[in-house]
Amino acid sequence: MKKLLAGVFMGAMLALAGTAQADDYPEKPVTVIIPSAAGSSMEIQLRIMQPKMEEVLGQPIVLVAAPGAGTVTGSRQVKDSDPDGYTVLINHLAMHSPYILGKSDFNYKDFEVSAFTFTQPMMVMAKKGAYDSLIDLLEQSAAAPDTILAGVNIGGLNHLAVALAQASYKGASFRYIQTGGTVPSVTSLLGGQTQVGGIGAGETMPYVEDIDMLAVLDHQRYPQAPDVPTFAELGLPDIRLALDTAFFMPKGTPQAAVDKFADALEAAMEDSKVQDSLTKLGLVVDFRRDEAAQQAVADGYQVVLEAAKAAGLNKVDE
Repeated sequence: MKKLLAGVFMGAMLALAGTAQADDYPEKPVTVIIPSAAGSSMEIQLRIMQPKMEEVLGQPIVLVAAPGAGTVTGSRQVKDSDPDGYTVLINHLAMHSPYILGKSDFNYKDFEVSAFTFTQPMMVMAKKGAYDSLIDLLEQSAAAPDTILAGVNIGGLNHLAVALAQASYKGASFRYIQTGGTVPSVTSLLGGQTQVGGIGAGETMPYVEDIDMLAVLDHQRYPQAPDVPTFAELGLPDIRLALDTAFFMPKGTPQAAVDKFADALEAAMEDSKVQDSLTKLGLVVDFRRDEAAQQAVADGYQVVLEAAKAAGLNKVDE
């Protein structure tokens, strides 16, 4: 009996110690893994948020770029980290693609969701003056299948954006070229190596003089580019594909740590200077936490799954 009571007592003490440690979080710098190259849009976004978040957390935030495999490299690094709240992942809808396309063995369910922060819809782009409209592009693609080159990151959201455009018009068929993310895709477009691509709406800002935005993949027009029509307005299926961004921690991270980091994110999203800066980058602030954040991420997974199905790219069917 004494041994049993001693065991119960020790278990209770360990649980209380764990709770105390979580409640004291953070006691050291927090590392945020960015699953894209140094200087990426996600890093720029985080640097805007960083001062306000550090103010709330009372500890420095260390930003580490871990690019590779369509965000899989950085995401896996966080997934396999100790679940103590000191390693965090920023990612967007692109995190779902590798699993759905059969290029990864884990998905969003292998993480704790801290918060959902902002979004930007995807757009279909072409070199300025090359096509009168998205319909013109699709008509030309249908008339001469596989002759129009699409520069994309195979399996990424810019790939899905163009593939959805193709799937929306009978007979259209592009030839896909691996170029990479936004910068190399735009570079290949401007250099004439490719004719079409997909891009996050907010990432179009530096290129407005050089490329045409043919359509936005959303249910309504993008506020910063009000002249760009939606697919539905062009008589095509009503499609939404957006860079919905959220923050994740390893599965099993104490809830107190998940919540404290969400507090820091919420404070940043409510700061007027942060909001203004993010808006100038073309982002739409849409903060959610707890069950609302978890549902937003789950909904995003379904969006990518349905997009992959429509484009004939999915390797899972849930």
